[in-house]
Amino acid sequence: MSTYKDFDSRELFVRSLNLFHYNKSSTQEEFRVLHDLVQNFDSELAEIKQNLNEIKTTWNDQSVAQIEKSVANMGAQQLNIMAGQKNDKLQAGYMPDAPMYRIKTCAKDSVFYQLADVLGLEYPCARYHVQFPGEVTAWHTDIFSPAHEFLPESTKNFSEDQIGQDQGIRRVLIALEDWNWGHSLVFGASVWKQWRAGDIACWDYGVPHCAANMGFTPRISVSITGLATAKYHDMTYVAPAPDQCYRDQAYFIYDLNSKCMDKMKTIKADGQDVERRLEYLLLTIDHAITRLKQVYNTNTNGISSAYEFYRKLIEQI
Repeated sequence: MSTYKDFDSRELFVRSLNLFHYNKSSTQEEFRVLHDLVQNFDSELAEIKQNLNEIKTTWNDQSVAQIEKSVANMGAQQLNIMAGQKNDKLQAGYMPDAPMYRIKTCAKDSVFYQLADVLGLEYPCARYHVQFPGEVTAWHTDIFSPAHEFLPESTKNFSEDQIGQDQGIRRVLIALEDWNWGHSLVFGASVWKQWRAGDIACWDYGVPHCAANMGFTPRISVSITGLATAKYHDMTYVAPAPDQCYRDQAYFIYDLNSKCMDKMKTIKADGQDVERRLEYLLLTIDHAITRLKQVYNTNTNGISSAYEFYRKLIEQI
């Protein structure tokens, strides 16, 4: 199995993990919006707006150089994990000191920590985001490694082959003001626009995203990152259209059959315990197809989970 060490590019590494479809023709919504779950943040917003000049010069600006400086404190391995993302930005022409947006951790008594509890995000970290006109958040996929210091130990110190895998961490973004001209966030092929103050954008692990302020006013928001509970998944689940489930089912069955054929060749070439392993492989693929047909009309996550289970099982035979 490939790891981040096999890639000089974060984008190519993430694509190798098959976390996202990368279908440019897709019309499915890649994010969902929750409404009316948070209010009473007027004083926090007012304080930000009164201190924009100070924020611009003193807050962490998330530039390539600033991120590298922050991660350096975590050690050499964490710098190596981040190197691919740095390479992607620099090779694309982003300047090392170009700000993406400004961040600062919210006070512990902030309403946004209360919101984390409402959403079912454990060990949360809430941070203000201020993106000034002309600033761009480059296309990227959150893999939450280096892991944030506030998260539990179970989400840290991954083995190399676990880096990039879903460890249950999720992030949401809360708009603190109504959408304004020139403000844009993109999740996969879906664009979030015309939001209202208090709207919350949620997206699945592995969905790439980016943002830009092409307008004339700062875009002000808050992110909350934490360990997702069943409550969070229940609140953010949206049943996909049946035709999307069917397309996923057809693709997964095709892909597992292809992996099965490849594994057959490997087993025969290996020459060890061939008959038993082939019998087990054929039984596994039969179970896999049956299971995928059972869940195809329920939800995309169910299909994805079943696919991942049998894909890993085939690899281990």
